[in-house]
Amino acid sequence: LERLQNVVNTEFIRLPYTQGIEILQKAIAQGKQFEFPCNWGDDLASEHERYLVEEYFKKPVIMTNYPKDIKAFYMKIDEEKPVCNGKVMNDTVQGTDVLFPQIGEIIGGSVREENNDKLIAEIKRRNIPMKDMWWYLDTRKYGSCPHAGFGLGFERLILFVTGMQNIRDVIPFPRTPNNAEFWLTPTYFLFYFPFMKTPQNWQLLDSEYLFRYPWLTARRDHVRLPSGVEIPEYFV
Repeated sequence: LERLQNVVNTEFIRLPYTQGIEILQKAIAQGKQFEFPCNWGDDLASEHERYLVEEYFKKPVIMTNYPKDIKAFYMKIDEEKPVCNGKVMNDTVQGTDVLFPQIGEIIGGSVREENNDKLIAEIKRRNIPMKDMWWYLDTRKYGSCPHAGFGLGFERLILFVTGMQNIRDVIPFPRTPNNAEFWLTPTYFLFYFPFMKTPQNWQLLDSEYLFRYPWLTARRDHVRLPSGVEIPEYFV
């Protein structure tokens, strides 16, 4: 209850990614040890997020303005480039993650790029096959408006509220291997799998659609897959 009350009664810290990296690098210089590297442009590990939330600020953190290259192609790019330790860095995007104690990221969201030409340019820059993007580009091709979206990790929220230690203990279905016979429906393989052949596209499906269609979730240690079908490491 104390942990819940601390979140409810505490003002969240708003922290740009670049400033977070500077804090982490300063901690390393002072002797703090992390398992994973922490340079500008790296995707923060859970240990980095928890250090900021639990040790440095002792408050939930809303981290913003992540590097463009570690986020999905559809996120809107910031107008100004950040400066880290006196050096101008690469582009960042209008994306944000809400970080909670003992959980790390619990909410992720971003402003979407509504400009069709900019989306096409970013798709080409990342070498994502354009033939696989027609359906997404159609949402901008005939006009759009400024908009944003976010997703809440429901199981992570339950984990935080209940105080359980492992997220497997709060997922409301069996977790034994090969038990979920029908997680991957025929619709998934007929429509989505041909599209998901490239690693870049797994990020698109994960970021843009799993919050809306949780039945698409697949984990290869729990699902009987057809012969020859593999789930990329990113999706596990």
